[in-house]
Amino acid sequence: MFRFSTILSSLTIFILSLAWLTYLGFKPSSFMEEKKHDPRALLTTSEQIRHQVSKDIWLAEPSGQRLHHCIESDRSLVTFKPRGESLEVLEHLYGVRCWIQEKNLSTKEIQQQIRFVLAEEGLYDYRNQSFQAQDVLLSLYKIPGTTFSKSLESYAPFLRGNADSITFSLQNGAPKFVASHFKASLGGKSL
Repeated sequence: MFRFSTILSSLTIFILSLAWLTYLGFKPSSFMEEKKHDPRALLTTSEQIRHQVSKDIWLAEPSGQRLHHCIESDRSLVTFKPRGESLEVLEHLYGVRCWIQEKNLSTKEIQQQIRFVLAEEGLYDYRNQSFQAQDVLLSLYKIPGTTFSKSLESYAPFLRGNADSITFSLQNGAPKFVASHFKASLGGKSL
């Protein structure tokens, strides 16, 4: 009985929809013909919501080392926006954590330097491979080994501070990090 009711309801909805479209004079072929004449009419801004986002970036240093950077966020909104002949892709990140393996150090013991960034919001631009954030907490660590690790809880940062804004970009394959109005403390002492 339930199956019969479902089929009957679906058929009724289909017939009513078809009658309504016929009444309005909607013709799918004429609609598509209009869109073919103006190719920009099909280009619209699109958005995608993502959860538990993680971006891994690998860089090859001139010395032959591979460095690992990781950007994570609780959620994000990706926007695809047509700009002339190209497509602008921006990702607004919320609840941002970023680990940047800056270099491997060859001192008496093998160490790596990792920069940790924490921010409420950030923006990643796919066209120029740049990341920006406002009101940021920065920490700089030296930890043993050369294997990238996001587990920094058992290490004390040798430099910690706040910045009004940061920008991280990969221009010409070389990473560039800029912090504006950075207020730091070195080993617990303010600078």
